[in-house]
Amino acid sequence: AGNNNITVGTFSLNGTTATATMGTGTWTLTGTSTIWDLGSGNSVNPGTSTIKITDNSTSAKLFIGVGKTYANIWVGNTGTGGLSISGANTFNSFRIDAGASVKLPASSTTTVAAVQIDGTALPITLGSTAPGTAAMLTKTGVGATYLDRCTIRDTSASPGATFFARSSTNVGNNSNITFVPGNSNLLSFF
Repeated sequence: AGNNNITVGTFSLNGTTATATMGTGTWTLTGTSTIWDLGSGNSVNPGTSTIKITDNSTSAKLFIGVGKTYANIWVGNTGTGGLSISGANTFNSFRIDAGASVKLPASSTTTVAAVQIDGTALPITLGSTAPGTAAMLTKTGVGATYLDRCTIRDTSASPGATFFARSSTNVGNNSNITFVPGNSNLLSFF
């Protein structure tokens, strides 16, 4: 893709040895159902690209990452349909906007280096793709990690970093996340 921005409804890579070379642009996904499917056996060269999910309808969205490393993902307000992610993926930057609902892969680890999660006026819902089975969220590096104004269920944070959920609701089956009162306009994983 070079330095180009790409806008498509969905992206699917067919074949068993193909590589998605993403470049430096923003890949905006506007569709519903399976919006990203890298395909088993394929690889990705993420460059410094950003995958941005923009549909805010009542339709569900699915990101099939097949356990690869991506540069940046930006989940806009997903509407009531929400976004489910599959695969033990790694993201350099993971941003979730206010009003989004994101389900991480159950019994798998999603690894991030930097995160922006702040529900502001519209809370963010964070959980697992399988109710009752926790998804693991881990952060590279050390320092405090803040999840602000979220409703959190079935999420186990990496014990290597300190996770704080401020002004958030603990729905249950969470571990290694400290729920504390308070507000912040900062969106940060340090």
